[in-house]
Amino acid sequence: LFEGTPSLSPNGTLRFATRGDAHGTARYSVVLADSGGTLRGGANESATAELTLVVTPVNDPPSFSLRSPEVRVRQSTPGVPAGLRGFAANVSAGAGNEEGLQGLSFSLELRSRSVAANSSVSDPSLFSQPPAIDALTGDLTFALAPDRYGEERFLVTLSDDGGAEGGGSNASVAASLSVVAEFVNSPPVFALEGDVTSHEDLDEGVPKAVGGFARNLTLGPDLPLENNQTVVYFVSPAPGMEAEAARLFLAGPAVMPNGTLAWTQRPDVFGD
Repeated sequence: LFEGTPSLSPNGTLRFATRGDAHGTARYSVVLADSGGTLRGGANESATAELTLVVTPVNDPPSFSLRSPEVRVRQSTPGVPAGLRGFAANVSAGAGNEEGLQGLSFSLELRSRSVAANSSVSDPSLFSQPPAIDALTGDLTFALAPDRYGEERFLVTLSDDGGAEGGGSNASVAASLSVVAEFVNSPPVFALEGDVTSHEDLDEGVPKAVGGFARNLTLGPDLPLENNQTVVYFVSPAPGMEAEAARLFLAGPAVMPNGTLAWTQRPDVFGD
C-alpha cells in the first residue's frame, strides 16, 4: 500500500505515500518515546496505540483507441465491411487491478448530420441501424438506410461500472468518429413506345420524328445528385444489322433527351 513505512513527527503530523493503483487496509502499532531515558526505573515509552490506515479504491477511467477517425462506405452497402472488425483497439478498464472486474460499454453520441435522402423525408438518418461498438470484440456495426448518402459524426466514449466515488472516473476521453456513405450513381430507367412503321416513299430524304417515343424516364432514386443529371440515349443497330441499317437510313435513328425518335430514311428502300 505504501512507499516505505508511515511516520509520525513529534508535532503529531502523520506522513505517508501510497503506491499507485493500490488500495486496502494496513494496521500499525504506535509508541511515543522521549529522550529522558530509563534510569532508576524510569520509562521513556508510552503505552502502545493502534493505528489503522485505510486506502479506499478510486475508479480509474477506462481507455481505448480507434483504428481510424473516419469510416467510408458506398451508398446502400448491405451489411458491414469485414474491415470494421476490431475497430476499437486497446480497450482497457483502467488500472491493472481493475481489468476483468468491471463491465465495459461503448456509447456513440450523434454530433452532426449531413444526409441526402428522398425529398419526402425530413431530417433523415444515414442508418436503419445506428453505429454501435462491442466492448468485448471492438467490432463496429451499423446498417445503412437505402438510397441515402452523406455523413454523420459521433463522439465515442467507453464507460465502466466502477462508479465515480472519491473522485474516480468511469468514462474515458471521448474520440471522434465520422461515418461517410459515398454517393453511388443508380442507372436510369425508361420505356419505349413500341415498333415504328414508316412507308418507303413517304417523305424520302426528309427528317422524321415521333414525339414521346421514349417515356417513363427515371434517373434513379429521388436524390439531389440523381435529379440533377442529364441523359443521352445511345441507339445502335442490333448485332449483325449494321449493314441493313446503313442501307435504310441516311441519318439516325436517334432518340433525343426529350424522348423524341428522329431519323431520315433513304429513298426507294424498305426493310427493318
